[in-house]
Amino acid sequence: PAYRSDPTTFDPRMNPFDYEQYCALLLRGDGWDAQATQKSGDQGADVIAQKNGVKIVVQCKLYTGTVGNDAVQQAYTAQTFQGAQAAIVATNSTFSTSARQAAATTGVCLIHHAQLVGTADEILRRLSVKTA
Repeated sequence: PAYRSDPTTFDPRMNPFDYEQYCALLLRGDGWDAQATQKSGDQGADVIAQKNGVKIVVQCKLYTGTVGNDAVQQAYTAQTFQGAQAAIVATNSTFSTSARQAAATTGVCLIHHAQLVGTADEILRRLSVKTA
């Protein structure tokens, strides 16, 4: 049978919007109010998630190649546009040196999607300590 993209199960063949839905589902499973945004006009935020007053944006990159610094720029812009406290670029792939350099400057987290829940929770812990 032919492959059918399903946002509940990761597969590198899935379509990019289902990958965004998949990332949102990961966060929802951890108690985040997470929604994949519309396909356009999102200013770089593929997923917007909130928990305990903390808002994060996630740029989702389903890639077969290396993710470049444009993804970091999009996530950083989305963070500002959405008024979020943090930005993450989640991928199934790897990041270029320029992406890592841009992330170090902007504070955007670069992760594999398997690290999404742990990274979001760490951001929540870090920001909760600051406001406590």
